[in-house]
Amino acid sequence: MRVEKFSFISWDIYDEPNITLIISGENETYNETYRIYPEHYTFGTSSGGLVANVCYLPLPDIFISEPLPDEILQIWNQTNISGKIVLIGRDVFFNRYWAETFILKLKKERPLAILHTWATIDFKMYPRFHSSNGGRGFYYYRENKIPVAWVDKSTAAKIIKELNSNKTVTAVLRIPIKETQGEVRNIIATIPGRNTSKKY
Repeated sequence: MRVEKFSFISWDIYDEPNITLIISGENETYNETYRIYPEHYTFGTSSGGLVANVCYLPLPDIFISEPLPDEILQIWNQTNISGKIVLIGRDVFFNRYWAETFILKLKKERPLAILHTWATIDFKMYPRFHSSNGGRGFYYYRENKIPVAWVDKSTAAKIIKELNSNKTVTAVLRIPIKETQGEVRNIIATIPGRNTSKKY
């Protein structure tokens, strides 16, 4: 028998995560606050939140196994995501060409946070999708300590509508995470069978 030791993160959401959208148009400015849903083991923000402009990277309406169409790639090339909160469909990771293009853009233009939604018709009716590689499990988010959260379809639609109306969308993103790290132990033991000459 032996004891195996390893480090483990205790990850706790101690308050309601939310996002306040500050919409600025030609003649008005107003704000609205919405609930958000942090990705699995994502990095958090300070208690006051992270403040930045929001931008949107669109995907094709229909999910395809081909590279991004030229008209969408042009929008991506014209949209600088540096220092911004990026809204993008989680379906970007289900197409290897889209994912490669997104990762290259992340490396070139470092955003402050990521908001996930569903973008294609094929996935828009799906519930939120959380996986171990959605937050810090994805190496780029982990290495750059980027907070990642889901927004409801209605919230995503609101952001997209305002951006398409040439309004500025600034957000206060609050992901109140408390982390601690400690030592966890496993006990490893072998229970011999009656006939030790056989292996199963």
